[in-house]
Amino acid sequence: MNSEAWVNYTENDVRILEQCDEILHTRILDCESNTSNTLKYFELGVLPIRYEVMKRKLSFLQYLLKEDKESMISQILKVTQENPLKNDFVLTCKKYMKILGIEFTFEEIEKMTKASFKKVLKEKTRQAAFKYLIGQKLK
Repeated sequence: MNSEAWVNYTENDVRILEQCDEILHTRILDCESNTSNTLKYFELGVLPIRYEVMKRKLSFLQYLLKEDKESMISQILKVTQENPLKNDFVLTCKKYMKILGIEFTFEEIEKMTKASFKKVLKEKTRQAAFKYLIGQKLK
């Protein structure tokens, strides 16, 4: 999916992707199109695309943070952190961290092992997605 590299996408773009995904879920489960999408996600044990994108971007963030400090990508990340622009990678990651309830600093994320961060990320993403899906069901 390479979603960690996506930029300037909107909520509407994500919703269109989720609608395609939900059509696929309907076909996989061979159910009526008016069946609750929340129930389809639960039955298949998958997350809405918006949460997969968040997880992948934050995983990529850790990868970037662990890069050699002399590398160009590391220097670009540092400049972006110091001078954030609207909707840039750093601000997007901070927004996603807030949505997922991840309260680590970038320095703490950098120091974590890949496995430990992945575990935290997976758990926080599942919790946030569950709350989102329950909220959608109640609408």
